[in-house]
Amino acid sequence: MNTFNNLKTIATLKRKSPEEIMNLADIFLMNERITAEQYQELVKLLESK
Repeated sequence: MNTFNNLKTIATLKRKSPEEIMNLADIFLMNERITAEQYQELVKLLESK
């Protein structure tokens, strides 16, 4: 699994709070572990919950 899929799984299973997931996503985006498109998808996923 890659970083993006791991974050989606954590969000879907509610293993961490949305704030914690966004903090991780911010770090991964800055370090180019996820793309801007993947980041936006996570934002939409978390907003829909």
